[in-house]
Amino acid sequence: PPGPNSAASHQQQHAMYTLERLFEDALRQYGPLTKRGVGYVQVWDAFNRYITDCISKRRTLNVLNFCKIGWRVEGQSQSKTKLRPHFQVADAFVRAHGVDAKHQLPAHDKQLTQVEEFNFSKAAIRFSNCLTKDNIFMGLRALLQHIGQVIATGQQVSLDFEVGKLLSNERAVRFSFNSELYLQEGLVVPSGAQEAADYKPSVSFAPPTQDALKLRLDGNNVDTIREKTATETVYDGAESESTCDPGSLHSTSSGSTKERVQKEAMRRHLAQLGMEASCAVADKEHWEAHVKRCAVEDTRDHDRRKAINKENALHLQMQMQEAETKRTEGRLHCIEQASCHDFPNFAEAPEYAYQYIQEKKNHLKQDLDQQVDMKQLKKHLEKKRNREIDAAHVQASNRETALLKLEAAAKKESERQALTQAWEKDKSIRTVRKNIEEHHRKPPRQAHDMLGPLTDASLANASSPRLSTAGQSSARPVTGSVRRMPLGAAASLALQKQKMKLSATARR
Repeated sequence: PPGPNSAASHQQQHAMYTLERLFEDALRQYGPLTKRGVGYVQVWDAFNRYITDCISKRRTLNVLNFCKIGWRVEGQSQSKTKLRPHFQVADAFVRAHGVDAKHQLPAHDKQLTQVEEFNFSKAAIRFSNCLTKDNIFMGLRALLQHIGQVIATGQQVSLDFEVGKLLSNERAVRFSFNSELYLQEGLVVPSGAQEAADYKPSVSFAPPTQDALKLRLDGNNVDTIREKTATETVYDGAESESTCDPGSLHSTSSGSTKERVQKEAMRRHLAQLGMEASCAVADKEHWEAHVKRCAVEDTRDHDRRKAINKENALHLQMQMQEAETKRTEGRLHCIEQASCHDFPNFAEAPEYAYQYIQEKKNHLKQDLDQQVDMKQLKKHLEKKRNREIDAAHVQASNRETALLKLEAAAKKESERQALTQAWEKDKSIRTVRKNIEEHHRKPPRQAHDMLGPLTDASLANASSPRLSTAGQSSARPVTGSVRRMPLGAAASLALQKQKMKLSATARR
């Protein structure tokens, strides 16, 4: 039975984001690329073949908005450039998906080998057999965008390349190259390098079809070449019999046949090259003639347009001159038409006509003067009426202000009288209370003698009404003491009760 370690490794492998899940998610999210069934696997294979080709040629491939993968120059060692595999995430990819790029070593383009920009046309033509430029562009963009989305989630990613693996954990991205790349450069293999690539891209070209297997090559001059070769062989054998021994006959004929076949093939090859050279020269001459003809046509068209523009300018100038001439002639015609008759002729007018005109002028002057006088009179009356209205408003405001002041003064005087009366009452009540409290210290007195101040205060109040404006003030000035303040309603009720008790005591 499998142990706990194998179960943990199986669970980790299931949680790891691999190429299979990438292809499935891209197909589910973006849909198929073509109707022929060409999918994202072929795009990834073409992408990997492009990267492998650049790395084998010691170049650096720049995949726009994704990464730079290739070689970094570290220095010279024994007249040999020392290179190291290099992977660098693009800044646009880092910003778009929040990738943690602190651990990667940034390098300028001067520190890298020859940088080649990723060419979608080259990838479609050279590294695939069923993809177009648009298929490569759409498919690779969808894959790289989905890789960025998965890395942004912090998920563990392990994507196989032919030259290594792209690893990511918690948005920290790194690339683990194959160990053979380090070994071929004589470098120490890092601890995280891959021993061997598990991923191999599919074959670029499909296997031959049944129609291709049925094709064959048939020559038209095979019998003629065979007869000629046999004749030459017999001639060479007869000639060699007179000069050579019978034992070397077979070897000499075989060598002569081979040389003649080679010469014939060389002759045909040279003839073909001559024909190709003649075609190339003819094509070049045809192209040069075409270029010259186009140049002549362009010059001719330019001259024609220039002549048309010049003719148009001259025509416009002529139209402007004709218009100016017509305007001048029209003005002269009007002057001539006006000079042809002598109406009105005031020199032959009678005397009464001048008198009528003078009377009309005088009437008009009088009417205008009358209108001016009426306008001035209306303006004067309007100003006078406005001044009267303003004066009436001012008088009304003054009267209202005076009334308000009188009411305020009367109100203050009434309040002062009320306060004075309340103070006098309070003073009398305090005097009575003092007499009552000190009755044992003084000779015996009657109750009406003790209540005398209250009687005097009542008489004073009766003689001076409350609302009188000429009320007499108290002989003692009001001070700031609390005792000089008027009593409230509660204190007045208490004094009334005490007064009633005193009255009852005096009756007894």
